[in-house]
Amino acid sequence: VFICLFSVLTAIIFYKGYKDMQYQQQISDMNFEMLKRQYEMIQKMYTEKRMMLHDAVHQDVLILEYLENGKYREAQTYFEKKIAATKKKSKNRYTGIEVLNLMLNYEIEQAEEKTIRVNCAVEAYHCPVDETELCIIIGNLFDNAIEAVKDLPDEQRQIDFSIQNPNGIFRIEISNPYEGERRKIEYHYLTTKKENTEMHGLGLMSVQKIVEKYDGLIEISDEDNVFRGVVTFYDEEVKDSAGT
Repeated sequence: VFICLFSVLTAIIFYKGYKDMQYQQQISDMNFEMLKRQYEMIQKMYTEKRMMLHDAVHQDVLILEYLENGKYREAQTYFEKKIAATKKKSKNRYTGIEVLNLMLNYEIEQAEEKTIRVNCAVEAYHCPVDETELCIIIGNLFDNAIEAVKDLPDEQRQIDFSIQNPNGIFRIEISNPYEGERRKIEYHYLTTKKENTEMHGLGLMSVQKIVEKYDGLIEISDEDNVFRGVVTFYDEEVKDSAGT
């Protein structure tokens, strides 16, 4: 009996270890894809700026030629078209944190392609988190939200996102409706809606690990079929004053 119990216990321990390793590998793979996405966005932005600079040189030559030949009306019209095109191409600048702007523009574009409305209210001056890890957090939160609402009726396809940065506190909040039953094991959410239930919740687990690294807080709720996630980080001065 003892040998049987010992064998069963050993098998359970090994299985749990295997599952933990599997989750860690899945999280690592997911974070790698997030970083790859970030790199591609930066490369795309760099290429677009080079193209705009190259085109601007030719445009300025044409405008100068109009002015030199007294074609002021043509120069004005060309200026107006150039300004209109620039406004159309320009991305939103939500904060002074360039990487955060890139990530938000990308995620909001992904949502809008699926006819998902995004209410975005961001006020951030600096972030106590590494930029790479900030992208992982934002990417995972948005990916989960988009997955939850993309198949809902039109009137429910909405994501509310905000960042507040008062007095040494960096607070990220996201909320969205969802359908289906949900079961939660710590920060690992399972839902009957997704085909691969084991993969669901890995994004939140990844976010949780980053939060723990920086001694932050994460709050998750899913009441009344509305998922809400709040991630809070503190500057060192705030931690010291709180005695943490």
